[in-house]
Amino acid sequence: MILPIYRFSNIDKLIHHLKETHQQEIVVEKRKFADMEEFMTWKGTMERSTSSLYVLHSAPQKRTNHSCYYYYCNRSGVYNSKGKGKRALKLQGSSKIGGHCVAYIRAREYSSSGHVEAEICGHHLHEAQLAHIPLPETTRHMIAAKLHDGVAIQAILDSIRDNIHGSEIDRSTLVNRQDIHNVRYQYNIEGIQYHANDHSSVQLWVENMRNSDDENVDGADSPVLLFKQQNVEQGDDLDDFAVGDFGIGIQTHFQKDMFMKFGGNAVCMDSTHGTNMYDFHLVTILVLDDFGKAFRLLGWFQIAKMLLFFVNFC
Repeated sequence: MILPIYRFSNIDKLIHHLKETHQQEIVVEKRKFADMEEFMTWKGTMERSTSSLYVLHSAPQKRTNHSCYYYYCNRSGVYNSKGKGKRALKLQGSSKIGGHCVAYIRAREYSSSGHVEAEICGHHLHEAQLAHIPLPETTRHMIAAKLHDGVAIQAILDSIRDNIHGSEIDRSTLVNRQDIHNVRYQYNIEGIQYHANDHSSVQLWVENMRNSDDENVDGADSPVLLFKQQNVEQGDDLDDFAVGDFGIGIQTHFQKDMFMKFGGNAVCMDSTHGTNMYDFHLVTILVLDDFGKAFRLLGWFQIAKMLLFFVNFC
């Protein structure tokens, strides 16, 4: 039974209506926990066993001697499209049931002792469907770590299925390719962003490349040949840069070997700009391999002065 969301001002009145008018048996129980960690462990176990999810309704409400946490069923509510209606709804439909679900948890964490008292209603007004339960945070972290280490999607799926024991099925065991693509997007795995600010992100990436190998000596094994930050005075090892210039040159060991092998025949250069809001120039150096195919030797981003530095790199 799903009742319109506007008919009742709170869950207690809805539960009272269901009991008195529709003779539904709705049990509300109370539990005590030593601390918030024990409560959250119990909550996670209960959610897995009942194929449910309770989410915070709002930020914790501070009282004189305790904090109140109000969790409600993630399927309670009405679906509101955030787009312009051009994208089709998922095959399983919206997770929202179009009305109230009376399942809830009210937890009080007491500041003096740290213990938690919880009031739990586990009565749902809908069927339990794993398709409408998001991946647990621990599972998302595990997938993100594997993606960051370069593990293939199929290998991640195989490892998850190999760890299924017995007949117990929960959301973590039903991971599919779309789930992994969602994690890749959420954690920005494909193009790792070290900082929200692009300039800081590039600087952190350069430092990571220069320090990624324990055997590096002053970045000797780094693919970063040269790095000049914008609006920063150039170092003693750099020439002809103004303070406002930016430059970064990248070449791997393999690219260097290819240049030494094929550079005596022909060297090509290609340049493009205007592909992003910074208007950086991207310059690439290429050679022709044994089959006459172009092979990229070096990538170079720069503002201003594009062509003055390649002799030193090659």
